[in-house]
Amino acid sequence: MDQTVPMDPTPESVTAYTDTSPVHRRIGLRALRVDYDGILLSVTLGEDWMNTHGTGHGGAIATALDAGCCYAFAGRSGATWPTVSLTLNYLAPVPEGDHLVLGRVIRAGRKVGVAEAELWPGGTDVDALLAGDLGDAQPMAIARGTFHPVWLR
Repeated sequence: MDQTVPMDPTPESVTAYTDTSPVHRRIGLRALRVDYDGILLSVTLGEDWMNTHGTGHGGAIATALDAGCCYAFAGRSGATWPTVSLTLNYLAPVPEGDHLVLGRVIRAGRKVGVAEAELWPGGTDVDALLAGDLGDAQPMAIARGTFHPVWLR
């Protein structure tokens, strides 16, 4: 789909947009919250996304984190921003099931954007996660990347 298609920065419209991507549908990507600073997504890693060790496949995790970064710009610009580069750190085994992806805009410039995303277990307290008040809890994986700006708003 054309990256320049505008979207309303609401969970419903972002989810409708993610549904246009077969891989995003397969990992159950859904927007829960969208605002100026970022996005909260849910993702479901089913049996098909497990590796030979019974944990989340790195490619599926990378896809979820990349989406968290790309869609973080939706509330600010009305569009996703295509990935230029992405660095991931896998910090803990990711089990099968529902998880949360928190994507945040670090910089949204005219020539480049920077965003980061974290993958959290599905049982994570959403309000505490959004407030940054999870104590010693750590994400299972993190990503940071640069993105090509698409300004539609």
